[in-house]
Amino acid sequence: MLIITDLPDVMDDKLGWRVAAACMRRWFRNGSAVLTPAMKTGVTPMSELPPNMLCEDLLTMDWAMRCARVSVAHDKLLKEGFSPKGLALLAQRVRAQFIADPCPKDPGGKWRFGDLSKPTPVVSSTAQINFLTVGGSMWDPLDDFYGAVGRGTMNLAVSGMVENLKGGAFRIEIDKVGVYLRDTYDFVGDQFLGIWWSGGVLGMPGEALGKTGIYPRIAIERDPKDDRHDERQAYSVSNADFESYRARFGHGGDYVNVSDVWLTQLSPPRVATL
Repeated sequence: MLIITDLPDVMDDKLGWRVAAACMRRWFRNGSAVLTPAMKTGVTPMSELPPNMLCEDLLTMDWAMRCARVSVAHDKLLKEGFSPKGLALLAQRVRAQFIADPCPKDPGGKWRFGDLSKPTPVVSSTAQINFLTVGGSMWDPLDDFYGAVGRGTMNLAVSGMVENLKGGAFRIEIDKVGVYLRDTYDFVGDQFLGIWWSGGVLGMPGEALGKTGIYPRIAIERDPKDDRHDERQAYSVSNADFESYRARFGHGGDYVNVSDVWLTQLSPPRVATL
């Protein structure tokens, strides 16, 4: 009999989804914690999250970039990330650093904006200027990224030399960009997660969606009276099953999952007047 806490082992041992298994195990270990809407959308800065609701050591960009849809999104973000909205946010960030840091204040003064070597939460709050969504389709391939992230955001942060211009304007030569993943690991909302058995998962979610009524819902705990040992039995899994587990046992902690920052040197630099 397969139960919900067996799923990380199925991911790890049968599918080779190492990162997805680690992410789910963390959720099960976490005390009961539910992300607020402000936490999910990023209105609440990462630096203000409780320690158990921020994870920085499971996702890496090196791992993620091996997934085709992630590398495609990365290239698209570098090409389209310097949009008018992105440059408007960059202007806000540059002015904030100009006011806070002991950098030259006179016209003609030069200084560096954005330290992409800082931890991801710091980069997010000081140098991030744009993002795009990656994943989330019911027809995405079933792989480690699907299990660990599903649908997340790829974020663009920048660094460059700033020159103070007259009248309070700035000229920036952006010579480094950093890209990182941000995901909210939670089971909020009505979402189907596939048909699972002890040997893995049956088909892509889009294919299996119409078959949910054929399979029993996965159990959240073992029934000592249930003596079934058919390892071929498959079960329907959805967000509601994880919510039921949390309500029953008081464990199951949502968290924000972020990667390291993947750096790219720009040559020639991207120049903007702000």
